[in-house]
Amino acid sequence: MPNVSSWDEALELVDGKKVVLDGIEGIIKVRKTPKSPYYGYSTTSVSHVPTAKGMKSAKYIQTKRKLGDDWSTDLSDSETLPALMQKLGIVLV
Repeated sequence: MPNVSSWDEALELVDGKKVVLDGIEGIIKVRKTPKSPYYGYSTTSVSHVPTAKGMKSAKYIQTKRKLGDDWSTDLSDSETLPALMQKLGIVLV
């Protein structure tokens, strides 16, 4: 289990990992925007982007019909992200 001392370190480790979320296989994508001169801060977004296999799952297809388009899950402010990190063995100390 990798122990990390910061949230940024944890995000670096989880970026690109393949996980199953609600029965849908996907890749965790971490995107960081540079510091804005206007607002004075940068932002980080974390998403679960379905793989080709995930897009074939019944749950994905059902949700796609409801939404009318392909979709991904935003995990940026979700309680799901720490649980996924724990499942991957990433421990914030």
